[in-house]
Amino acid sequence: AEQVASLCGGPLGERVAAGYPFLKGEVLYAAREELALRGTDILARRLGLALLDEGAARGSAGAVLELLAGELGWDLDRLAAERREVAEALLD
Repeated sequence: AEQVASLCGGPLGERVAAGYPFLKGEVLYAAREELALRGTDILARRLGLALLDEGAARGSAGAVLELLAGELGWDLDRLAAERREVAEALLD
């Protein structure tokens, strides 16, 4: 918990989705410490947001993917592929 809290300062302390307790710093923690490499993994397994509320997961996917892209050094092609994968996984 201390490691997660240390990552959640400033803008990383903002919620991933309104109404849910998940913070942006948790995305970085999942990438750094739990070796999460995909947006669908973060949204469905690590945070569980996609299981609770697909609409909220869709709405927060862009921010989650941008955080992952910065953390993992994705290029624009990888980011686009992740956007497609998340969109497909979160179809109504």
